[in-house]
Order: sequence, then structure tokens, then C-alpha cells
Amino acid sequence: MTDIVERLRKLEGNMPWNDQIAVFDDAADTITTLRAEVERLTGERDRQYDENVSLIATNERLRAALEPFAKAADGFDTQRIKNPEEWFAYGGVSSNSGTVGAITVGDLRRARAALAQEKHNDP
Repeated sequence: MTDIVERLRKLEGNMPWNDQIAVFDDAADTITTLRAEVERLTGERDRQYDENVSLIATNERLRAALEPFAKAADGFDTQRIKNPEEWFAYGGVSSNSGTVGAITVGDLRRARAALAQEKHNDP
């Protein structure tokens, strides 16, 4: 692009017409290329903006879902718990294949810590 700018600056009235047309044609090609690049970059910027908006909405939704678990951790703060990973806040559902969905005090405390960290990082 610098080359075409220099060539345009050097145009003179006494330059042969065909040489001037060649410079103008090259300038037009450069402008067309630059316009295409601007459109591509604008589209990329818009896609990134939309993705950021979506990520912010997802973050807010997940934080809202995590908040009740974080608050539930407060109820265990006054209890002397040696191993929060073995102390069940909710025992889960038992079946022949085992227990699923158990929530430990450690899980609740991690939820609270994650929300506290998120709030700390907010601008």
C-alpha cells in the first residue's frame, strides 16, 4: 500500500496518460482490497462482541445458579467439620448402582469461594 501512495504522490501533469491510468487502476485495486479487509474486520469485531455478550449472559446465569449453594455453605460455618469432603450436606439418591448427586460441605464451600472470586474480579 505504501508503494501506491508514493506513486500517487509522484503523479505529474506531464506524465503519459497510460502511466497515470495504471497508477489509478492500482490505487482502485488497493482501495477495493482495503474495503474488503475493513468489512472482514468489522464482521469479526461484531462476532466477538456477540460472543462476549453471550459469555456475559452465561456467566450471570451460572452465578445465579451457584448462589444458593454458596449461601448454603454459611450454615456449616459454625460446625466443627474436620473433613468437609466427607461431611454430606445432601446425601444424594441411592440406587442399586450407587449414590448419585451427593453434595458435600466442601462442594458448598467451593461454590461460595468461586462466587467470592468472581465478585472480586468484577470491574
